[in-house]
Amino acid sequence: MKIWLIGMPGAGKTTVGKHLSQIMSADFFDLDAEFEVLFGISPEKCIINEGEDRFRELETEALKHVARKIIPENTTVLSTGGGIVTREKNKAFMNEDSMIIYIKRPLKELTTDNRPFSGINNLEAIYNERYKAYEGWSDIQVENIGNPEAVAAEICTLIEQRLKRNS
Repeated sequence: MKIWLIGMPGAGKTTVGKHLSQIMSADFFDLDAEFEVLFGISPEKCIINEGEDRFRELETEALKHVARKIIPENTTVLSTGGGIVTREKNKAFMNEDSMIIYIKRPLKELTTDNRPFSGINNLEAIYNERYKAYEGWSDIQVENIGNPEAVAAEICTLIEQRLKRNS
């Protein structure tokens, strides 16, 4: 099973994802790190140098690449970039044998360091453009307002409950 983490930039997807993968003894992929390996440029530099449209095209390619690398029998936790939901076609790559978790965090607590898109744009405007997609794409929603280990544990519990209901 693939467990995709979505949410606003700076919501803690990577940090929570690392803890979640440890708890679940799962593989972990950070889409932004995979992007950099594939294209030799960080997402931040790509956005600054080539623009958001080009970045989004490459991000979709990175998403497809990572989705193909996953061993179906393994549980894998995948942290996405905050704007993954801006391209509807990305959802198709994330839906097969997957659960999508929306990591929520109050806007005032989002970090914008090394996040040029968040830094140059109004976070509230970005949130208003994306929150319906975050909610609509997600199977589970959790608040990240403190301890990432506790959030990861909560996600495990919610996944187990959902799987029991669906079996």
